[in-house]
Amino acid sequence: MTREITPESPALRRSAQTLLDRHADNTSEADIRGALRDFLVAAKLARRADIQMESKAGGGRIDLESDDLVIEVKRRIGTRLDATDDNKQQLDDYLHALA
Repeated sequence: MTREITPESPALRRSAQTLLDRHADNTSEADIRGALRDFLVAAKLARRADIQMESKAGGGRIDLESDDLVIEVKRRIGTRLDATDDNKQQLDDYLHALA
């Protein structure tokens, strides 16, 4: 029997709040990465066993990878949310290495 996860699900809300709290508390990139992994699992977007953390690709390391999902976590100072050209290039390099 599987439980349905909805945006109103208490487990999903707790996981999302933990992720937001870790970012707001200025915790390390590794702690944010762990909270993001937990969120993906709580939202049933990925199975914990399928999530690879810090996998090698394109001369660097992918923060989170699961099947066709690639996530790069950045600890950013300031309020801008848009990715820099360097951030975009880093993801492009990872995707080319995985192709």
